[in-house]
Amino acid sequence: MDFLVAGGERSRISQGENLREQVYRILKFDIMVGRFRPGEHITLRQITRRLGVSTMPAREAIRQLISERALTTQSQRAVMVPLMRRTEFEEITALRLHLEGWATETAAPHITAADLDLLRTLSQNMDHAFKRNDLDAYLGDNFRFHFLIYERSDLDVHRFLIELLWMRSGPLLRYCLSSEGARFTEGTHEAIIASLEAGEAASAADQLRGDISEAAKRISASRWRQDGEPATS
Repeated sequence: MDFLVAGGERSRISQGENLREQVYRILKFDIMVGRFRPGEHITLRQITRRLGVSTMPAREAIRQLISERALTTQSQRAVMVPLMRRTEFEEITALRLHLEGWATETAAPHITAADLDLLRTLSQNMDHAFKRNDLDAYLGDNFRFHFLIYERSDLDVHRFLIELLWMRSGPLLRYCLSSEGARFTEGTHEAIIASLEAGEAASAADQLRGDISEAAKRISASRWRQDGEPATS
């Protein structure tokens, strides 16, 4: 996956590559790392101006994201990031716990020393990003941390399903930071790395599931009214 390189993602259009695929890949990444919020409207004009592409590849990329339920149609020229009820979020979280835990346990024997070094770098980058209040960098490296592990599982169907779930849950990620500014991954990534380094696959999977659960608790506490409908703020 192109976005596993520490410190940045491919957010510029390259000549000679399929434009629709590039636009899709960039928007998909932005959705998965929470750069769009639930209920946010996105227009074709915004996409074409930002990426410097014509309407056609932007529209085709949007159609694919709509088919994957990452976006919903608002008009011919605008789409919206879906709102989500608490029950939907709980269902997605349960699926993530199962799929991502299994992917981590499967990946553990295939994690190399170079992978461990990169995971440490990503974790350190997150600490630095948090200290300078750079939430985009923080969430981008959180994504890279998780998906580096999942890539090593060599479970293609699993990774595809996990990506679909991140496209639904990603827009909620910014609510993982508590009102006090606490990091939702504080300490957990280091524990995952330690378990992977020790060859303790089940422990690594348990630590990762704990990471997901803690983030989900913070999202639920901040994002829904008592009736389970999305909060308006």
